[in-house]
Amino acid sequence: MSASDPLGCGPRWPTEAGPVFGPGPGIGAAVQDWGGLDRARLTPLQRILLITDGTVTEILGAYRGEPIRIVKLHQGIEPAPTDWPALEIAAGEPLLRRRILLVGQETGEVLIAADSRCVLARLPEGIRVALLTTTRPIGQLLLEARLETFREVLRCGLCPWPEAAAAFDLAAVQPLVVRVYRVLAGGQPLMEITEGFPPAP
Repeated sequence: MSASDPLGCGPRWPTEAGPVFGPGPGIGAAVQDWGGLDRARLTPLQRILLITDGTVTEILGAYRGEPIRIVKLHQGIEPAPTDWPALEIAAGEPLLRRRILLVGQETGEVLIAADSRCVLARLPEGIRVALLTTTRPIGQLLLEARLETFREVLRCGLCPWPEAAAAFDLAAVQPLVVRVYRVLAGGQPLMEITEGFPPAP
C-alpha cells in the first residue's frame, strides 16, 4: 500500500490481458459498514440496491425501463491469495474472478461496477459452465437454475475505488457507494460480490 493507493487495489481496471487489482480481497475488505454514508442523501433506488437480497440486474431493468446488459472486463481463475473467512476457504483454493459493468442497453449508461469471486467447486455444473462461457448475469443464472440461495450483505459504505471510478468517468479519488455481500446455498458460501456506483449528486 502507499499514499496514492491506500486500499492496495492496484492500477486502474486493465485490459483483459492485464493484471487485476492486486493481491488480497481488494476493495471489499476496505469497505466499512455504512462508513461515510448519509442514508438521507441516497436516492430510493440506491437504498434499495444497498440492502436488496434480490437480483440487481432485474431491479435496475424494472426501475429504468430498459434491458440491462453486461460488459465483461475480466474473467479468470486464480488462487485465493489468503484465507478468506467470508467464503470459508483457505489460501490457494481456486476462485473464478469476474469483473463486469452493468450498462443500460438503450442508453449505454454505466450503472454498476462489480467484482465477484466464486468458489467453483461449490457451483452446480450448469452455472459453472455458463459463468465461464457467457456474459450472463450471475443472479439470472442462479434464478434459472432454481438454486435456493441466500444473499447476506456484509458491509456497505462510501469508499474510494479508483478502478471502478474510472468506469463512471470520475476522478480516482471520488468515493463510490459500495456494498459487499455473499451468496450462500445449502449453508455454504458460493461467492462474494462487491458492487459500486456513484453517490447521488
